[in-house]
Amino acid sequence: MVLGVPIIYSFNVVDRPSHRWLGIAYLVDPIVPVILTFQRAIYGKVSYVYGGKLYYQLANYPFHFYVEMLAWVFIVAVLMFIGALLVFGRLEGNFAEEL
Repeated sequence: MVLGVPIIYSFNVVDRPSHRWLGIAYLVDPIVPVILTFQRAIYGKVSYVYGGKLYYQLANYPFHFYVEMLAWVFIVAVLMFIGALLVFGRLEGNFAEEL
């Protein structure tokens, strides 16, 4: 079963205590932390009570988790951009001939 970015469904579908490793691996996708942060910023903590038990509709992480994940996404994006600039700067002279 292949899951996409958690826009339509809750992140809690993937991030369950029985298979926590899947939730961690899922966060490797750089758009997932961005989507989770936007959901938390727009909706806040969405929860409901069913059968006397509290359920969270959205991911229930502390504030610093979202900041840390966005920082990692930003750092990786900047490093990839700098790497791309270095590679392009090195291959720039032959770029027209290679095309």
